[in-house]
Amino acid sequence: MQRAINQKDELIQINEANVQHPYYCPSCGAICIIKQGDKKRHHFAHKQNTSCQSGEGATHRLVKKELYDWISKTDRASSEFYFPELKQRADIYVPKMNHIIEYQESHLQTKVLKERMVGYRSLGKTVTWLTSVPKYKGGTLYLSQLQIFL
Repeated sequence: MQRAINQKDELIQINEANVQHPYYCPSCGAICIIKQGDKKRHHFAHKQNTSCQSGEGATHRLVKKELYDWISKTDRASSEFYFPELKQRADIYVPKMNHIIEYQESHLQTKVLKERMVGYRSLGKTVTWLTSVPKYKGGTLYLSQLQIFL
């Protein structure tokens, strides 16, 4: 992950991180360490194995970047905006419209989705959820549980 939370509950970019300070996963709150090797891009990683799904795939990053670039043509937007009250980061936040856009490509438990929606709504935010394209095979449309829920 490229961002983690510091002791002041601020979202810090990997290139601003100080190895002397502790950092925490913005998704699950677990302790993170700084990885600054020569082979891979510098990043934060969970200190211990966890079931956290904070890692983003290439498609997620691309969709998020395209959305951010498109929205930024007409409005000020923030990518990976952190809401400390919720200990949650949104893919895209458009402050002027008080609107959040989340792109969900991988599996997300319905319970977690509901918690995020309740949290965002408790802050008075509106949310648009985007998902990957449903699968279509042999004349049948297959929806994920997330797509069915939404």
